[in-house]
Amino acid sequence: MKILSVVPNEGLCIDVLHAAATHGLPVLASEVLQQLERLKVPLRDYHLIPLLDAFAVNGEVKEAFRVLDLIRSSGATTTLDTAKSIFKTIQRDTDAIDNAFTKLQEIKDEGIEVD
Repeated sequence: MKILSVVPNEGLCIDVLHAAATHGLPVLASEVLQQLERLKVPLRDYHLIPLLDAFAVNGEVKEAFRVLDLIRSSGATTTLDTAKSIFKTIQRDTDAIDNAFTKLQEIKDEGIEVD
């Protein structure tokens, strides 16, 4: 856990989450979510979707699917739009589609609900 000398507010954290999503930086997005928890900000879907996007942009499809489950278990409704970044990642080639299906099977085998 990083100790920050400056305490960013929720608005700045959201800006950093969007930058992390755009550039495929899931570690940064995770650190921002930890900071939001330290600030006692209840995590909502608009906090978690950038983490999903960061994993997807970085090619970590299995982890993106896991975040999709986390979003759903937090009480938020997931839609096709929620998973748009995963779709963009796997539409690049047929191997990516096959790989995504394999990752979904792994998640299901681990006992995690899959849509």
